[in-house]
Amino acid sequence: MKKRLFTRVLSALLTIVLCLGNIVPTIAVAAEPKEKLTFEQVENSGISLETQLEEVEDMEEAPAYADADVVRVSIILQKESTLEAGYSTQGIGENATAMAYRDGLKAEQTAVTARIERAMGTELDVVWNLTLAANIISANVQYGQIEDIKAVSGVRDVVLEALYEPCEVDEGEEYEPNMSTSPEQIGSPAAYAAGYTGAGTRIAIVDTGLDLDHISFSAAGFQYSLALQAGRADVSVEDYIQQLDLLDAEEIQAHLDQLNVKEYAAGITADGLYQNRKVPFGYNYIDRSHTYLGHDQDLEGEHGSHVAGIAAANRFIKEGSGYVSAADAVGTVGNAPDAQILTMKVFGKMGGAYDSDYMAAIEDAIILGCDAVNLSLGSSSAGFTTSEDYEDLLDYLTETDCVVAMASGNSGYWTANAAGPMPNLYVEDVNFQTAGSPSTYTNSFAVASVDNDGAVGPSLQVGGSSFGYGDGTGETGPGWNNPMATLDTTGEGTQYDYVFLNSIGLEEDYAGIDVTGKIVFVSRGETNFADKANVAVDMGAIATVVYNNEPGTINMILTGYYEEAPCVLITQASGNIVREHSTAATTDRGVTYYTGKVTVESKVKANIANSDYYHMSSFSSWGVPGDLSMKPEITAPGGNIYSVNGAVSETDQYEMMSGTSMATPQITGISALVQQVIREKGLSQPGLTDRALTQSLLMSTAVPLKDANGLYYSVLQQGAGLADVLAATSASSYVTVDGQPDGKVKVELGDDPARAGGYSF
Repeated sequence: MKKRLFTRVLSALLTIVLCLGNIVPTIAVAAEPKEKLTFEQVENSGISLETQLEEVEDMEEAPAYADADVVRVSIILQKESTLEAGYSTQGIGENATAMAYRDGLKAEQTAVTARIERAMGTELDVVWNLTLAANIISANVQYGQIEDIKAVSGVRDVVLEALYEPCEVDEGEEYEPNMSTSPEQIGSPAAYAAGYTGAGTRIAIVDTGLDLDHISFSAAGFQYSLALQAGRADVSVEDYIQQLDLLDAEEIQAHLDQLNVKEYAAGITADGLYQNRKVPFGYNYIDRSHTYLGHDQDLEGEHGSHVAGIAAANRFIKEGSGYVSAADAVGTVGNAPDAQILTMKVFGKMGGAYDSDYMAAIEDAIILGCDAVNLSLGSSSAGFTTSEDYEDLLDYLTETDCVVAMASGNSGYWTANAAGPMPNLYVEDVNFQTAGSPSTYTNSFAVASVDNDGAVGPSLQVGGSSFGYGDGTGETGPGWNNPMATLDTTGEGTQYDYVFLNSIGLEEDYAGIDVTGKIVFVSRGETNFADKANVAVDMGAIATVVYNNEPGTINMILTGYYEEAPCVLITQASGNIVREHSTAATTDRGVTYYTGKVTVESKVKANIANSDYYHMSSFSSWGVPGDLSMKPEITAPGGNIYSVNGAVSETDQYEMMSGTSMATPQITGISALVQQVIREKGLSQPGLTDRALTQSLLMSTAVPLKDANGLYYSVLQQGAGLADVLAATSASSYVTVDGQPDGKVKVELGDDPARAGGYSF
């Protein structure tokens, strides 16, 4: 007991030191020689804390479930899974020996299931039979039956499965999104210009479904882009498509018996799974059906469509009799726009997603040769929630070529979310991490979020700078009822005089200031938005623009606003731009205000802010984990992202969302681009998977981010930094780190179980 308590205290001290230390990201650059850092092992056998500590009794916790409660469990069998047995995933679908071994596992699972049913005296409600990365029977059982199942011959263990949810910031929270243009922030257009668009790659979106009918996922638009790429390569379209080796119904048919989906639904056919060239595979893993269209709100498809759009929305959409740039026309294009999308729905009418649900989808993605898998989901309870068994399963994915990007979570940092004084510190371990599984597993590729630095929508222009605005509803795209449109009926831009107040817009703030026929800028704070707008219009203003009084974006409610003049929101950074480009004036009372001219442009377009620094999203999970590992791995734009709206019946709508759910598909799409470069340039390395090489290139070329004070954000907050697509796809070298076989470019201070209570670098 004392040794256990000693370890807890030592862990807590080390954790606090890391929290207080100035931990900054590093990058491989040439530097002046410095004094070599050395480490000396010291003898600690004589050190004791026994006189300072009191022995305490472990408290018995009340059981989480009653014996009759039905729970989802993984029944882990004793025999090794296919990957555990040493079979490579490279071309595993064509490996007859590996598939024969897998068939043997299925037969054994049937026998074990029969033994379990005899022991239970009832039929086992089997959900999945996993045999590729895992040898697991996933089933719904009564909690009180678990010990009986553990005693059955052939069973190694029985563990409860975690339940996951999409990593999206809830509506109505402070982080209401209103921006897009994230590809510019990470340099995706530069990769497109170099010919890398993800053509020939396959991306699996393990999420809530897809709006198959949306114009951004059109098979015709996809075909048009491939035709352009064929012309660039100076080959026929047919020859180019053949070179790409696109997933089709014939290939699905060849692997159909190896897919998890085949085991559980009668009548599943390759033709039913195959949709078109852009979306060659789609299945609802929860409801066991082909119903996975995102605009069916009963199936929670909105999130998956938005995520898929960020990863791989088409470059071109149909307009009239031809095709136009999606970036120009609708403000949304995926990071790998010419990649194929495999839709794997793990949330549905029957619930989801449990550990085995997403693992079943990942296994199928591997069989179907996916280059990248997107998991924008996580456990609902923050705090480094883990399942050791499923963490071990993910370890076997290190031998694949498939990058599995996972959302870090939206719980911010520990002290900001603590419900009481250190509520979780000694529950299971010493832990200041707010992320949840599966992103916290060792071999996940965890993604943090930075706020977007631009806007898709109408704009205000002051002093040569352009910035977006919104009405607080989260809408700014095509079809939006823009309140400022009445001030710019042509869409070409109309100029007005403005007055900028360094105040919240009380009636007395206007004393000595003429705002008649002008646009007024006032600060958020103290009074509600409706009051600010009512006062401004009563004083003669033709519109009210409220600028935020802190970084980030906000939701605005105008209940009680009785005027017709528009009222919109802008960010604090945009407000600062207006002030900086204004002319200062002073009232008779000595109050300073500012004046100038603003152009209102109601036309929807991309507006890049080109800020001097970026804001790490305040919702992005981070902290010091109990095992002293370094998470997340990398950062991408996830705050205020404009992408496909799959929740409406119209097939040409877009919307904004925020969350690490939105940052993760950025990395998924970029991973596909890097995999395309590796394949086309023949860069695969002996002894290194393409997955590990991709992760190495992404992390070693990422740009460490600084805050407004010029200080680096903690490496525990941003990982290696902001992904840089151009650098990753044009790098001439790569970095590996001893002790990081999965291509991770990081050094960790971790728990060394070989040393009693010891830690190692």
